[in-house]
Amino acid sequence: MAINLAHKFGTGISPKQFMDGMEKNKEEFRSGYDQFAWSSEEDREFFRKPELPR
Repeated sequence: MAINLAHKFGTGISPKQFMDGMEKNKEEFRSGYDQFAWSSEEDREFFRKPELPR
């Protein structure tokens, strides 16, 4: 059985809020976050934030 989670998009915390709340490994996580780069535009488009229904 599939669960539709479309109503959850856009309701979470921002990456900054997540990192501000970290207590362990904050510097290591930030380093990986800052160094991240998409390997291809196709991958970036696949994981793009979906448009929310209006």
